[in-house]
Amino acid sequence: MEQWKDVPSWEGWYQVSDEGRVRSLTRRSNCGKSTAIYKGRILKTGLLEAGYDTVVLSQPGRRAHTYVHRLVAAAFIGPCPPKLEVCHNNGKRTDNRLENLRYDTRQNNAFDRLKHGTMPTGVAVRGEDNASAILTDAAVITIRAIEGKTLQQIAGRYGVSISTISLVRNRKIWRHI
Repeated sequence: MEQWKDVPSWEGWYQVSDEGRVRSLTRRSNCGKSTAIYKGRILKTGLLEAGYDTVVLSQPGRRAHTYVHRLVAAAFIGPCPPKLEVCHNNGKRTDNRLENLRYDTRQNNAFDRLKHGTMPTGVAVRGEDNASAILTDAAVITIRAIEGKTLQQIAGRYGVSISTISLVRNRKIWRHI
């Protein structure tokens, strides 16, 4: 059964469900000498170019365009911890159900996008699929296995810097191999 909770900092105005829907609440508003009643309703979502659902929340003197997945996470999981962001477990940016959301690091969110094939166009591709890569997957495996040679000798053999060899060997880059 769908559960509803108040949207944090919009209590009495908006609620969000664990199914990823947002609704306004029925409320009265004074308009001069008369009172208007606004009936609550499910809000229509807009879709950003990046593929995320958004809604517009407003009250007198305040208006905000907000991502639906952030509203669901804030209401049901709690405030977003520093340096974390909301991630979609299945890679579908419009699937804003609570069971599909979690807080995680930007890096893990990027790994998810690579895994799900939802990395936006124009984002650098990793490994030898990157057009500017000098090393290949096979070269990285070999570099990590080489013993008895200095970093300078290995760098000269592969035509890269000593620091690149060090980063490869310490798995700071090319971590996916």
